[in-house]
Amino acid sequence: MAGLHVDAEPPSSPVTMIMGRQDETVPFDHVWRTWNAWRVTGKLAPGSNFIDLDSDHGLVTHADIIRDAIIEATLTTGKI
Repeated sequence: MAGLHVDAEPPSSPVTMIMGRQDETVPFDHVWRTWNAWRVTGKLAPGSNFIDLDSDHGLVTHADIIRDAIIEATLTTGKI
């Protein structure tokens, strides 16, 4: 498993990453570095978005923002 690098290249379809800055389960800095590495390649699919929230892993206090991101992603890709 340590040899897997599934995040070495960005996904071929649009992706929305929603990350809590106070997350103690998944380190924010790791996720941001991965996103930024994808971004600088120019290979992120159009409509991809990174949303950082002042929250922990639960993100429950930001349900409205998450809902809006889901709606935006479906409108951008034309897929529901």
